[in-house]
Amino acid sequence: MPGDLPPLDAAALAARIPRWIELLKVANSSECVRIFEEIKSAGLGATPTARAVAQAMARNGGADGDGRMMMYGRQALEMMGPAAAPAVDAAVGCLKDPKTDKQVLADWIHVLGNLGPDAEKAAPVLTELLSSRHEWVPEAAVSALKAIGPGAKVAVAKLKKIEADKDADSFLRIYAQEALQAIDPTMAVVGNEVALALINGSRPAYDRAMSRLRMLDPSAKTELNAVTAALDALLRKPRDGYEHDEREKTVLVSRLAHLGPDARAIRAIILAAREAPKEAAAALEGRAIPPEALADLLKEAKLVSDVRGDWDVFITGCIGRIGKPALPALNEMLAGTPAQQQVALAALSAMGPDAAAALPKIIPLLDSRDESVRTLALKPLARMGPAAGPACDKLVSILKQSEDRWQVAAAAEVLGWLGPAGIDSVEQLMSVMYDYQSERGSSEALLALARLRPGLKAAGEPLVPILVDRLASLAHAQEGWTIDALTELGNLGPRAAAAVPRLMKLAQSLTVESGFTDEQQWNRKQQAVLAETLTKILGRTPKLPYKPAGPATRPGGEQFGM
Repeated sequence: MPGDLPPLDAAALAARIPRWIELLKVANSSECVRIFEEIKSAGLGATPTARAVAQAMARNGGADGDGRMMMYGRQALEMMGPAAAPAVDAAVGCLKDPKTDKQVLADWIHVLGNLGPDAEKAAPVLTELLSSRHEWVPEAAVSALKAIGPGAKVAVAKLKKIEADKDADSFLRIYAQEALQAIDPTMAVVGNEVALALINGSRPAYDRAMSRLRMLDPSAKTELNAVTAALDALLRKPRDGYEHDEREKTVLVSRLAHLGPDARAIRAIILAAREAPKEAAAALEGRAIPPEALADLLKEAKLVSDVRGDWDVFITGCIGRIGKPALPALNEMLAGTPAQQQVALAALSAMGPDAAAALPKIIPLLDSRDESVRTLALKPLARMGPAAGPACDKLVSILKQSEDRWQVAAAAEVLGWLGPAGIDSVEQLMSVMYDYQSERGSSEALLALARLRPGLKAAGEPLVPILVDRLASLAHAQEGWTIDALTELGNLGPRAAAAVPRLMKLAQSLTVESGFTDEQQWNRKQQAVLAETLTKILGRTPKLPYKPAGPATRPGGEQFGM
């Protein structure tokens, strides 16, 4: 091994090199072993001997019974690093010789692999060796081609053939993929390791491939190809067989989140969303969905069974985010079955004001016999805002005639977002507000009136005392409407002064020091909104009362944890 012999000083080394070169011209196998050992000890200083070492190895390789001569020669060349490039010619000559022993072939291939890109001229002969029937030779040739990298493009066709050969050794196919990626980093081969491992039923290869995918450089352009290919393999694979597949799908979807607005990444996320809907939603959060994704989304939408599920919401939301290009398909679905109508309405809800073009088909669905369709038909109207103005008359008729209290409440909410178009609904909203048998409808009507108040002109001011009284009552009830009611009171500003005493009592009742974490968070949120509301009403920041910690309580005074 290097270091077994004492190192030579510069003068001694300069004298030895010519002598080694001359000796190697005639040395037999055993003599070569001794000379190679001396050269190994000299390391980089002996680089002028590279060609002579290689030629001696070529001449004596066939007589190297125990393989020591080839091993020492190979190690001597490795010590020289890239300076051993003159050895390539001898290596190529031996690799072309059909009489060369398979172990000697492997040694020469190892030498070429160690030289990497400097062994480019050996790529053609290494490519021929991919078809060798000698055990280990094709695998060694693939590794050398991988080390050569872009200079080995001559091997691409054969490497692809190995990759596609289902009868080939699975590990050889994986090594071929690695070589292809090294030759051309734009190829989608890394992710295909997963596919090959699944095809061959090799759990070790599968784990290895997944590990490599996790280690890919996030900034590398090849990652998109790798991850999408792996996802495709996992999605096409039957569910049984690998217990961690679902987790791996989740991991891969999450990795796609930082790959930018590439259409392939978005498509891969959409196709994987059924297995990892929350991760898919996070991956596409804030991204525009390209119209090219519509075909995949509509295909997935056919499988939607409950528009409230995580995956269903993701699919319908993505369709809606495509915007106007999705309207023709959605209009067609609105004329279909109740199930199709529900999907279309959910998607239109995510579209916002752009969905106004579908109003002529949405409004008739407010009278649908299907309760779910009737309810969902109101959601896109609420998201349209003033653009849903043409639906005002129908919404008012719902307030007057519908016996469905949930539909009445939802219609009241929509009217509150119509702006000037909702002014004509004030009288009916007032009627609903005083319908105490429908608490939700009453509250929604009140909030709708509060939103419409700025546009009520002469009729608006008489509403203020009524709004203040009802909003203060809602806020003090500490139920689901508290924060909405507080916000609307703040919007009224100084005209809501009559509500201040009750708001101060509300501040006193908020048990921020409750022993229940969820209550602590909720009460702190309410207290922040309350402080903002009082500031808007009073024109200054109030000092809110502080209640020291005591027994944990729920609103209403019931004690817990005693």
